[in-house]
Amino acid sequence: MIFGKKSLGKVVKKADKELSKVGKMIRQGRCDDALKKLEELYEKLAGFPEEEFRKSLEASSTLFRVLYYAAFTCFKAGKCEDCVEWGSKAFDVLKKIMIWQGSPPEKALDYAKAYTESWKLGFILSAAYASMGRYDDALNILKEFIGVSTKDVFPEDLVRSVGDLDRTLVLVRGGRVIRFMTLAAYADIIEEKDRGYYMLTSYYVAQEAIEMSLKIIKDKELFERVRKAYLDHGIPEDVLKADVTAIKNFARGYGLPV
Repeated sequence: MIFGKKSLGKVVKKADKELSKVGKMIRQGRCDDALKKLEELYEKLAGFPEEEFRKSLEASSTLFRVLYYAAFTCFKAGKCEDCVEWGSKAFDVLKKIMIWQGSPPEKALDYAKAYTESWKLGFILSAAYASMGRYDDALNILKEFIGVSTKDVFPEDLVRSVGDLDRTLVLVRGGRVIRFMTLAAYADIIEEKDRGYYMLTSYYVAQEAIEMSLKIIKDKELFERVRKAYLDHGIPEDVLKADVTAIKNFARGYGLPV
């Protein structure tokens, strides 16, 4: 027995309490403070062998939440490369959790799609990639989650995770907004400095993103550039129309004229 070394359970319990403080820091815009705390928590958790996380769903879930918050905080702070690094680690942990719960390795991401956090993390990463100009990477992640279809496809278990169908559709269709904004960025319609700001639709569909999307949709020249970007990436025009419909529905929810 090594005296002075805390058990994983105690470290997890303390980390859970600290995460509530981190959430408050993020809401207050104190991203640097939040990241410092998250890095400390990750360092402590990462010191334990993987086998201990395999035995404890609570511990592995806490590790995922630390990485998830770190990715989101980095994106908010405009640190997109760091966001991708943390987010990739978070996805690795999430997939392992699915495998430990019985998922075949090749189906781990599909199993993870039953949980709200996997969608939010996917959207955070896609927005980060788009903000970095890595459009193919952004679109590939979106394709994994929302597909390339006029229909909104998602597992039934996701509805239970979110709470109801309406909120599930809001979450899923947020990916359509990110896709539209990603291809608008590809078409050089959105300035590089503004891309992260307009693509922050991972926790909610930001009104600013909808306003910018409507501005593009209503401008024939700008919309044609986006339409061409869709086609250049092999995305059919009827999918673009479905994305536009989703944007207009969000706009109505905000009371914006469409």
